[in-house]
Amino acid sequence: MPTPDPRPPGPRLAALPAAALAFLPALAAAVLSALGGAAVVLGEADDSPGLQGLGGLLVLAVAAVLARHPERPRA
Repeated sequence: MPTPDPRPPGPRLAALPAAALAFLPALAAAVLSALGGAAVVLGEADDSPGLQGLGGLLVLAVAAVLARHPERPRA
């Protein structure tokens, strides 16, 4: 007799193949970079140095994370 599954029913990310989730870090980096770029542009339009600074910091933070954790090819 098989043992019952203790996990609650529903979708599981672990059940998806790894290739299906491989794009998520790149997507997150692209979205955050676009958000930072938009903040810089909107800060310039509104003459808001604080918004420009926050947008610039967001873009630099994404670049720093990508530089520290480069995507490695998977074998």
